[in-house]
Amino acid sequence: MNEVTLEIDGKEIKVEKGSTILEAAKGIGIDIPTLCYHPLVSPFGACRLCSVEIERRGRKNIVTSCIYPVEEGLVVNTKSPEVIKVRKMIIELLMARCPNVKILQDLAQEYGIKETRFELEDETCILCGLCTRICEERVGVSAINFINRGVNRMIEGPLEDHLGTNLSDVCIGCGACAYVCPTGTIVLEDLYKKIRSSYPFGVVEERTFGRRSEEDEVLGIYKNCYAVRSKKGDILERAQDGGAVTSLLAYALESGMIDAAVITVADDRWEPTTKVATSYDDLKEGAGTKYTFYPSGIGISDAVNNGYKDIGFVGTPCQTEGLRKILTSDQPYSLGKEKIKLLVGLFCLDTFKQELMGFINDKITRLQEVSKLDIKGRDLNVYEKNGEVHAIPLSDIEGYVNKGCYACTDFSSELADISIGSVGSDMGWSTVITRTEKGVALLEGAINDGYVEAKELEDLKLPIRLAKIKRKRAKKETGTTRS
Repeated sequence: MNEVTLEIDGKEIKVEKGSTILEAAKGIGIDIPTLCYHPLVSPFGACRLCSVEIERRGRKNIVTSCIYPVEEGLVVNTKSPEVIKVRKMIIELLMARCPNVKILQDLAQEYGIKETRFELEDETCILCGLCTRICEERVGVSAINFINRGVNRMIEGPLEDHLGTNLSDVCIGCGACAYVCPTGTIVLEDLYKKIRSSYPFGVVEERTFGRRSEEDEVLGIYKNCYAVRSKKGDILERAQDGGAVTSLLAYALESGMIDAAVITVADDRWEPTTKVATSYDDLKEGAGTKYTFYPSGIGISDAVNNGYKDIGFVGTPCQTEGLRKILTSDQPYSLGKEKIKLLVGLFCLDTFKQELMGFINDKITRLQEVSKLDIKGRDLNVYEKNGEVHAIPLSDIEGYVNKGCYACTDFSSELADISIGSVGSDMGWSTVITRTEKGVALLEGAINDGYVEAKELEDLKLPIRLAKIKRKRAKKETGTTRS
């Protein structure tokens, strides 16, 4: 590793050459405030809130830490009087533009700013560009962009009424823009209501299956339905229910059907992120359901950029719909859709906000002690590593549900190649629905090679009931049905 030595706030450290000052400071626990920075996208240096003072060869300068690279012998001060003065001015200007944005109000309080000297506006967007960058860099859609210059600069995107439906046609509703928005200008609930209610489901079905589903096909178009269980003991120890997702992906990788699988994993604080899995051990790391929202589709770009050509993806219905829209659309998406070869969809009634993990940590048990989460009946079960299980009534955590999910009509990932969930099968088994020839080949191959065992399912009353509930709820929420 090529390292450089520098000093930050009086502490000498060694960091990898090419790192930024912001990354180096965070690595040793020094907090530098940011607004336009997010680790999921390239740094932009738009807001300048992360300004620090540097000294080299006896000369001092104020620089933007999120884009300034570390140098040998650099001396950095993150809290000098000059730095504080710059940050106060930036906060004051932003407060004038967006006086009612909480994150700015909190910063103003932290830095002792009681009022702004500048003329007040009534905006919420600070033009940080995080939404445009994640949509272009990680989603490959570019449905949201900057327009105009100077004081007329603004963001255009799928929620602007005056833009009509054109951008909605491009937007896949992945929610990545809402995930990174620091001010709450883009809200997941608003995005889902707009995009999900206008999603061309019937057209995408025709392009995927050759026909549209009938009104009574509430689980979508499919070929067969099975109860499936892994035959790998080490997977069953870690996986959710029957371990079908992990075992089927293991077969897909080892048989050459795919060369990488984009899965969702979580750290010891149960913060989700994506991982490009290329081995059996990688897949085991991602075993188990993560119940909080994360725009997992952004992991596709990681797989493409790492040179993989046959990529599988595991995700919720909304994520699967977004990728299927890309796969069947004539839009010139830059994601590299020809490399997406397998969509594994999960059953999903709704997801939770990440704040749920804070509730569990504060009220139930330390997150570092949690080994697994699952929903059984009317409870969210929290499993500790010591074997203790805590049952939380779903009614107690209703406030943590992502209300945007109420606009979604899809319970069983109807546009996937193969759909998997726990509802409808006996304890310890997964319900698996094959939808395309690719999905059929995946399950049959995994059975023949000893990865899973399967038995046909005839009683689908429970998944059908939940699918009907989700469609009815979406109609009430948006006032529309599928197009």
